[in-house]
Amino acid sequence: MSVLVVDDHEDALDILVAVLAFHGALVIAARNPIEALERVKLVRPDVIVSDLAMPDMTGVQFLQQVHALPSQMGAPTPALALTAFVQDEHRRQALEHGFQAFLPKPMNPTLLVREIARLAGKAG
Repeated sequence: MSVLVVDDHEDALDILVAVLAFHGALVIAARNPIEALERVKLVRPDVIVSDLAMPDMTGVQFLQQVHALPSQMGAPTPALALTAFVQDEHRRQALEHGFQAFLPKPMNPTLLVREIARLAGKAG
C-alpha cells in the first residue's frame, strides 16, 4: 500500500515515514503541499495523510486540489488529517472538506496505522 505523507515539520514527517515504513507501507514523503501535488500527479497513492496547518496552502486546500485532478490522477484518494488543532471545529471542517479521518498530534502510531488500513479498505 502506498501512502503520501505531507507535513512541513521535518521531525514529524520523519516519524510518520518511519512508522509507516515499519508497517510495510510504501511511503511517499512531501515537505509541503506543492511538492505533494507534484507527487500525486506522478503516482496516485492509496491513502493521503496530511497536516492541516502548513504555510502557503492548508491541508484542506491541498486536498481540494487533489480532488480537482482527473480521477486517474487521484480524485478518489481517501485522506486522513493529522493536526495539532484538535478542537471539534477543526475536526468538523476537515471532514466536511474531504478528509475521511482525523487524528490529533502527537500521533498515536497504532491508531494511525489502523486508520490508514481502514481508509485503504483493508482489515485493520
